[in-house]
Amino acid sequence: MIFRLKDFIIEVDVCTTKEFYYDLPKIIDNCQCDGCYNYFLAANDFPKKVKLFFKKLGVDILKAAEIITWHSENNGMTLHYGGFYHVYGKLIGRNDSQKNKNMFYCITKNYLVAFTDMVSLPEKNFTESVIQIEIDFYGVPWKLNKKNMY
Repeated sequence: MIFRLKDFIIEVDVCTTKEFYYDLPKIIDNCQCDGCYNYFLAANDFPKKVKLFFKKLGVDILKAAEIITWHSENNGMTLHYGGFYHVYGKLIGRNDSQKNKNMFYCITKNYLVAFTDMVSLPEKNFTESVIQIEIDFYGVPWKLNKKNMY
């Protein structure tokens, strides 16, 4: 399926991506740090538009390849996250005028993604064309019942 998202044009094999995510471990199965555990809990409350965006691509939002907690915001009440997911597909094109800039597609306020064919930490089962969805999420609520140390 072809997706045109602002400056990005991507082709994603949604069925194969969805099948791949079925067997992947959840974020907290590989890392129990407070940042990952909080992301896991907060993902259930992400805006509906964000959850639907990932679902349309065949991605289970609870099964990221990498989650990075950048820092706290709003006196520790929210966090800024980075990280990435992988999908079967290819980057068909992007706006050349933006090629060397950090450009993101805004799913909704505070939830941004970008796409690249430069893949980090690919899962060993990915044997076909893979692209990476990079996330930049701001204002993600702190959900743990303990003090935020970020």
